[in-house]
Amino acid sequence: MRQDYLVDNDTIRLPLWRCEVNRLDGGIVTECSSLTQRCMVERFAFYFRREMHYDSVQFRIRESEGALHDKQWVAFLFVSRNDILPHGVGATCFRWRHWGHAPASWAMQWAWLHPYYRNQHYLTDKWPIFCSLFGDFVVEDPLSPAMQAFYNKHKGKLEHCEADTLEACFHQLRRHPRFQQAAARTSNSEALKLHS
Repeated sequence: MRQDYLVDNDTIRLPLWRCEVNRLDGGIVTECSSLTQRCMVERFAFYFRREMHYDSVQFRIRESEGALHDKQWVAFLFVSRNDILPHGVGATCFRWRHWGHAPASWAMQWAWLHPYYRNQHYLTDKWPIFCSLFGDFVVEDPLSPAMQAFYNKHKGKLEHCEADTLEACFHQLRRHPRFQQAAARTSNSEALKLHS
């Protein structure tokens, strides 16, 4: 009996390819990153859409081929810590937003972690990197109950990461369009905040 008409929408498959992520730079993914890394982010965006019951996917690989305004995003991969071969276990994506009521700024659009890796400080450990790079960023609604609890605990606390981690992030983001604009106008340390 043929069963290829059945679709398994409940299984979460972690990417099996070896992750090309430098743990020091926070797993940064931009339009300049490898197709493999962008595919990992897209896969996690699909899982996010499925879990949150969204109609559309929040991140697509093809965004990298669009105009400059489509390239104003930075994603981060959450990489397994204790596995022999590190692999992606989740991702988050920040986008540059133009608000009608406030100055333009970065916003965390979505974040997703495999259920087996939740509550193990993956997001908590990256939060200082996010605060150091994006300053007082917006976390976009809607939020899951777990994410709302996490955000309530951390909002208003601008935590900063160590200098060597920040330098690795700076090196990784040097080709990002929004970062290039900021770097052209400010010193390297101020440009790390990616504000324009």
